[in-house]
Amino acid sequence: MAESRMMIVGDVMPGQRECVELLGGIHARFLADIFPLFDDVDFLIGNLELPLTSRGYPAEKPVTWRTSPQVAPFLARIGFDALTLANNHTLDYGIDGLLDTVEALEQAGIAVGGAGKNLEDATKPVIRELGLGIKIAVVAVTCSFYPGSAAAIKDPALRPFALPSPLRFLAYLRFAGIPPIVKTDAGID
Repeated sequence: MAESRMMIVGDVMPGQRECVELLGGIHARFLADIFPLFDDVDFLIGNLELPLTSRGYPAEKPVTWRTSPQVAPFLARIGFDALTLANNHTLDYGIDGLLDTVEALEQAGIAVGGAGKNLEDATKPVIRELGLGIKIAVVAVTCSFYPGSAAAIKDPALRPFALPSPLRFLAYLRFAGIPPIVKTDAGID
């Protein structure tokens, strides 16, 4: 059986200037030990922790991030095959920011998981054929989001992970500076 390698990395938070530098400037030397790890990977996936947009207005929350949609081709060049968007910063610049992010990533050939134009899109797994009939599916969900950001049938947004009502309140307190106290599991045996 042929070997396939998949790599899952954590939060990806690129800035446009940083991407240019990563691929040929000052940071290229700093990351010289990391980029070779991506070379032999058949499937590279990460969590994009900010929207790629120049539109929208910052959400009413303590910290909002964004960078230019022009970053998407750099992410593809680095080697990302898929990026998940199910996190607490995807809607930092509203629905416009989310839609711009999805469009930029898809135009760059990067699959998107955990958010979309509606609940159906947000729920679709990222599926990758590894060869010899073997497929993997990555499903991205979040329980760390602000009210109003859970995916609805018609509205673009995130794929929520359902928590019992008292736990939703406790998870929301996290954003008020209280340490997170919610533990969840996917209910998989």
